[in-house]
Amino acid sequence: MSLDWLTLSRSAKFFRGRRVKTRHYNSIFDFQNMLPVIPSQRLSLVASLPPEVAGAADVTREQSRAIMKEVVSYGIPSMGGFMVASFNEMVSLFWLAKVGTAPVAAVTVLMTIYWTMMTFNIITGVGSNALIARRFGEGAVDDSEIAIRAAFLMKFVMGTLIGLIAWALMPCFLPLMDVAPDVEAMAFSYGHIMFPAAGIVGCSYSVYSAFRCIGMPKMAWWMQLLGAGTNMILDPLLIFGIGPFPELGIVGAAIGAVTSYSLVFLIGMYVLTTRYSPIKVRWFTSRGRAWKSSR
Repeated sequence: MSLDWLTLSRSAKFFRGRRVKTRHYNSIFDFQNMLPVIPSQRLSLVASLPPEVAGAADVTREQSRAIMKEVVSYGIPSMGGFMVASFNEMVSLFWLAKVGTAPVAAVTVLMTIYWTMMTFNIITGVGSNALIARRFGEGAVDDSEIAIRAAFLMKFVMGTLIGLIAWALMPCFLPLMDVAPDVEAMAFSYGHIMFPAAGIVGCSYSVYSAFRCIGMPKMAWWMQLLGAGTNMILDPLLIFGIGPFPELGIVGAAIGAVTSYSLVFLIGMYVLTTRYSPIKVRWFTSRGRAWKSSR
């Protein structure tokens, strides 16, 4: 619907002539009364809102505080977990810098390509997280279990397949980065370990997400701390060959990273099968077989 100048001028006069005190409005829905309203475009506020949020203006102060408390209880562990993960990557580069600048450059070059390839993790993660959280919120235990299993399977299959394709194409795209020969050689060595393990890396992120979606944000934080701590311990041991460990340089950094992701993946899968998880996931038993056995 097009608006003529007369309608616009009347609306402007209506808005200027109306004295509005914002402190009289206690909800975001009342704020719409402050805007100029064209009669032909007047809509019902309740009708324009989804049914599940139509009563949001009636939330009491106690309910609002309870909601904020839940948001904080979920947000703080998530923030802490990602801070630990970021610190973990800095520690890896710190130890590699002790070897020289070439390993740091090699990891930087390869991981730029690696995380571009890992966009599948973001795409599948966003969809699966929404599905798991919604099914869990509905109280659909069996459907939540199916959604968790499907997310892990999809990430593992897609990640492994895409990782192997990227591993095979490394001789094609790494020379395009136009880096020094020693940097390119180290990037090859690092990628030969990281790319085939892309499925495990993706599933480790599903461990974090699954715990958050089923109301266990602190467990997700502990899983991230476990992965980061394992990598921080293994990096100096494998890079420099401390004690019984061989001196592997940049290959040792890659082995440490894959080991930490694998540990999170396996322990996370195990915790999801125990009584500590509100959704007990049966990884290798179909729902039909479990139902028949229960009878």
